[in-house]
Amino acid sequence: MYSTLANTVRAAKEINLTPVVPAITGLKGRMVFVEYPLLVFTYNYKTRFIHTYELLQHLNSHKYENYTEHRFRSLVVGPVRDEGVLIVSSSAGYKLPCSTRGIYNF
Repeated sequence: MYSTLANTVRAAKEINLTPVVPAITGLKGRMVFVEYPLLVFTYNYKTRFIHTYELLQHLNSHKYENYTEHRFRSLVVGPVRDEGVLIVSSSAGYKLPCSTRGIYNF
């Protein structure tokens, strides 16, 4: 599962991220969003949830767009999930699933 996500991130990085159409301006934010949980997952924090506030701080520090919680969920998380990236969420935050049990708990 990890290699699939890593390949997705690598493939997305190869795309020209300069927005051509206003509808894809959130693409850079989506890239940053996917990379952050991947880094947490990679450094053996597989059980750690990342709170929405932490993700918003990280995204907003990149200055692509200023995301509110609602904009973050509708313009970043939703489209990333629509592309097939499995991201588990709960009241504790977001994380990448590390097992089928994690997916079923989601």
